[in-house]
Amino acid sequence: MGGKIYWGGWYEAGSAFNDPGTVVVRGTFNLGVIAETIVGPIALATSVSPTGESRVNFSIGRLF
Repeated sequence: MGGKIYWGGWYEAGSAFNDPGTVVVRGTFNLGVIAETIVGPIALATSVSPTGESRVNFSIGRLF
């Protein structure tokens, strides 16, 4: 029915800007799980920034 299950944690940092003089790099700490299923990989991850903002990310398959 299913395959392997993976979990991991990582840190992401980056920014988008028009003026190099106004660069502010932001980052988030992330923790997630990915499962191999019959419909493709299913991923569920959460992220928290150093300022306390948080998000949840969910995806199914390779394209969604």
